[in-house]
Amino acid sequence: MSRRYYRCDWKSLDEANPTAIFYEVDAQDLVTRTINVFADDEAVGHEASEFPAETRMGQSLVDGTFSRATEGMAVGETDQTGDGDITLHEIDEREFETAWELTLTSN
Repeated sequence: MSRRYYRCDWKSLDEANPTAIFYEVDAQDLVTRTINVFADDEAVGHEASEFPAETRMGQSLVDGTFSRATEGMAVGETDQTGDGDITLHEIDEREFETAWELTLTSN
């Protein structure tokens, strides 16, 4: 199964927001795992298996497909929003898994 990985760098005006959000996207364009990394290096991860009812219905961890959730964003370009600047990057599996490891040690 082909998976893609992305990281959104977020320079938010609200310090409570994560500084980076990681996404694992499956072949059906559904987000199967997410990671929110905060300025203090706390990392919070979620995976589709935590939500079995939604997963059975083919739902994603974002509203709809990944393409829908990032509509209007281009990889490598910074978008200005009301909450700050967001830049979407395509990353490799290793970078995602390294961030995922942070979720296992953050508490």
